[in-house]
Amino acid sequence: MSAEGGLDPASLSLDHRRAALRAEIEQTRAALGETVSALAAKADVKARAQDKADEVKARMRGVAQNRYSDLAYRVGRSRERVSGTVGSRWPLLIGAAAGLVVLAAGLTIWRRRG
Repeated sequence: MSAEGGLDPASLSLDHRRAALRAEIEQTRAALGETVSALAAKADVKARAQDKADEVKARMRGVAQNRYSDLAYRVGRSRERVSGTVGSRWPLLIGAAAGLVVLAAGLTIWRRRG
């Protein structure tokens, strides 16, 4: 036994040491493969730029949709206000127009007589 409480490497048979070394190599290869994959993904600038562009496009579509909805709502409210205002003033407008017609007719008759 070693001082750390594990098996002493010298006491293991050559086959056991080889098997342990191979297992450690396989673990290291797997970890290295994962690291290489992660680094390759980070190094793929074109794909990362495309992902970012897609993200920005999606966000801008959302903003545009919100703006369009807000504008449509405001236009609808403005139409209601205008139609409500004009609708309530029709009698006043008709009365004013009739008054102008009567005034114009009166002035015309007065000029012809005078």
